[in-house]
Amino acid sequence: MREELNQIKKSFDDNWEAGGERLRNDSNFQQLEQDQRHELRLSQQLVEGAKPLIEVENTAAVLKSLNANGISALRDRVAAMPSRFDKVMFESAKLLEPEVEEVSLPSRMLKTDDDIQEWLKEAEKILQAKIKRGPVIV
Repeated sequence: MREELNQIKKSFDDNWEAGGERLRNDSNFQQLEQDQRHELRLSQQLVEGAKPLIEVENTAAVLKSLNANGISALRDRVAAMPSRFDKVMFESAKLLEPEVEEVSLPSRMLKTDDDIQEWLKEAEKILQAKIKRGPVIV
């Protein structure tokens, strides 16, 4: 159980750092006031105070961690982190550009250069059609 909690903690910390880096590099997020940035992060439980307790120093710590958050809840939390950071980035853009539209591009397996070119053409058509109506975020 300790090993599994260690893996979850590492995955959580890695996702936390990667998401934080994305926000530090996002020009929209950086243009917001500090309190706006905090509110957006808070709404997605992406603030220090919302981090789950994951301690593995000894058996008592492991049990305390498991009582606070079950393994499946922790896994779900880790799995949700990238989309939560995406949401913060989208909401940041929306605060600055209220007309912005979120665009989802098709997802598929690409195996060849031809597959890539075909996907790029399809994505380009989608984006060109959407951008005629206003700013987009992908």
